[in-house]
Amino acid sequence: MSGPFGSSQWMYLSDTATHRGSKGFFCGGYTNSGVPWNSDDITYITISSTGNSAGYGDLSEPRAYSVGCSSGDSSRGLIMNGYHYDDGVTNPRAQTQNIEYINLASQGSATSFGNTTELANNSGATSDGVRGVRFGGEHPSTSTNTMDYVTIATTGNATDFGNLMSTNTGRPGGTSNDVRGLVVGGRDASNKTDSIHYFTIQTTGNVSDFGNLSQAMAGVGVASGTNDRAVTAGGNIIASGNVNELQYVTISTTGNASDFGDLIQTPYYKEGVSNGTRGCYAGGITNDQSNVIEYITFSTLGNATDFGDVTNGNNYPNYGPYREGASFSGE
Repeated sequence: MSGPFGSSQWMYLSDTATHRGSKGFFCGGYTNSGVPWNSDDITYITISSTGNSAGYGDLSEPRAYSVGCSSGDSSRGLIMNGYHYDDGVTNPRAQTQNIEYINLASQGSATSFGNTTELANNSGATSDGVRGVRFGGEHPSTSTNTMDYVTIATTGNATDFGNLMSTNTGRPGGTSNDVRGLVVGGRDASNKTDSIHYFTIQTTGNVSDFGNLSQAMAGVGVASGTNDRAVTAGGNIIASGNVNELQYVTISTTGNASDFGDLIQTPYYKEGVSNGTRGCYAGGITNDQSNVIEYITFSTLGNATDFGDVTNGNNYPNYGPYREGASFSGE
């Protein structure tokens, strides 16, 4: 939101693993269906069922290309960075350092939390339920390799964590198993990468090499399950095309990704959420904008199944978003 979790030590997770929950939340996003081009809607799904998303509340302002993560007690979700309101005419998009949060236990609008260490959009993020880590992203003229973190249960500004291995990494995917966080794919100004890197969330420092995707790509959606498996969804490859690949890794080990199955669509910028058993991937860009949600079961290999649609449930019900917003699981 591009993506939801982060972390691991050599372990498997219980069914109450953090930043997973019964609901998946999608916050803001980018539309091309009218003015404003950005949405301030927060919508949610019940992951164990199927159906369209429903309205939950509003961000403090329309925002796209942001990222999110959530707390282990499923009480709070964070929305970080991105672009401000864009009406395409007099109010052009501008990057923000802002972090805001929502209460996952009761419907309502977002509240101010603090700021990240830099202006950025298209970052990655994950959490271990206690600490949220944001990494990479794009500045107006280049990408960044910065990592910073916050303690989700408090409010305040982010603190420096370390750096990504690449000098510049925009549009990475992120997930975790509650001890170890993964940084998946990404790009600089001209090249995409097939690299997967990892870090331990409750420490600080630079990332280490994990393995590789099947090919270089950016805009990868990622979600992880309680069986220590992370599954990537889609992506944009070097030839400027998209893939419908689903790939998986075991987070507590290292190694290259293996084939899991295929998505129904061929998108990038899918937003991944999980209840530990099922992963849902929403929105994205295909040949056009998509509001489709697809799902997989982490414990079995196979193709994705249709779940429903992301709807802008509050202020812009007629817009067709390709989300590019923040996503996380909780409650």
